[in-house]
Amino acid sequence: MSVPLRGLPRYYAFQDNLIGPDPMADGAQDWPAWNDLPNTLSPLRPLTGWRYWAVVTTDGGLVAPFSTKVIWSPGINRSSSLACQVRHGRHPMPSTRENPCRCGIRVMQSLTVLRAFAARQGQGKIGIGKPRIGPLAAYAEVNVWGRVAPFAPEDDWQYTLRAEFAEIVSLHLAPTHAMHAEALAERYGIEVQLTKPKTRKASEPSDNYESEH
Repeated sequence: MSVPLRGLPRYYAFQDNLIGPDPMADGAQDWPAWNDLPNTLSPLRPLTGWRYWAVVTTDGGLVAPFSTKVIWSPGINRSSSLACQVRHGRHPMPSTRENPCRCGIRVMQSLTVLRAFAARQGQGKIGIGKPRIGPLAAYAEVNVWGRVAPFAPEDDWQYTLRAEFAEIVSLHLAPTHAMHAEALAERYGIEVQLTKPKTRKASEPSDNYESEH
């Protein structure tokens, strides 16, 4: 879903209400200000963020929450720009009205923001009740590099970075999915930690704003 530009202040307020008073309360990563963010990062000096997935129970694969066809690959993953509206340049790029780039692998700056986002997406649309995605089953610290860009304001939550390349650093799995820990460790070649995600009971928002990630 894209939010019209005129609705952005209300969309940001909606996010802030769910996130709480301190977006960096838990698991904060050190990111530069958006104005100081370079266009390209070296793999030797990546930024680190948080990302989460649903879990494929058949072979321990990690699936992007909004697309059951996109399975996270072991090692380095690269963003695809095939579906991007912008057909020139290197992606991702800052999203503007003239160049509405929406591609890039998303990571968030803190666990606080990630958990608020996941909890909201798990609620489903107002009046429908069916969750858009499953629970926060697996999440990880992820290094990102290559071409990078800030969040696309009309599509993403604040404190989101879009990147060309990404690789899992450490993977955390909810105890409810402990039976998949061994398969995940084998598939991705990393240690899997069982972690009980913290949750925050958010008040029901007054507007039906949702965004894909």
